Amino acid sequence: MVECGSCLQCTLNLNLKLMIAMEKVKLFEEVNFSKLFAGDSFAYCPINCGLKEEGKLFNILDEVCKFEGLVPLNGEWNKLSFSECSDLLLNALRYDLVFTMCERMPLAEAYRIQKSILEEINSNECVCYTNWFKSPWDSGESSWNSISECTFDIAIVFIDESKVLFTYIVGED
Repeated sequence: MVECGSCLQCTLNLNLKLMIAMEKVKLFEEVNFSKLFAGDSFAYCPINCGLKEEGKLFNILDEVCKFEGLVPLNGEWNKLSFSECSDLLLNALRYDLVFTMCERMPLAEAYRIQKSILEEINSNECVCYTNWFKSPWDSGESSWNSISECTFDIAIVFIDESKVLFTYIVGED
């Protein structure tokens, strides 16, 4: 049977293939991410993760959100460069999400964790997304599509040919 990719049955078939194909890999077993942050950092390893097919990438992100009990964004992600997402990740690790000027940890510690998260990603061949449309640590107003039931959340995603690296942090005021 040839799949068209747009009908309900083909979407269900694709989602089933993704669920079977994706394997979750926890990051930071030695750091215990959930002890430091309200959120998580992990990778899924889907098969055939074509970086040029944005619709397929959005389907993968929606499946990851569903697996993790998060709200799928149905393609409402903001695509950023690797450098922009790396900076966003560093700030998310270093500063509080709700009280954005409050430092959660020193720069050196945040950088060490950021480096650990990104060491397995191919920075030259990756696609990066976040649910924010302007960094909450930049001056001015920010907006985001929420992935959780919390007041604030940030998701930062790096996707290369072999993995989806997903970090999210939530906060309440």
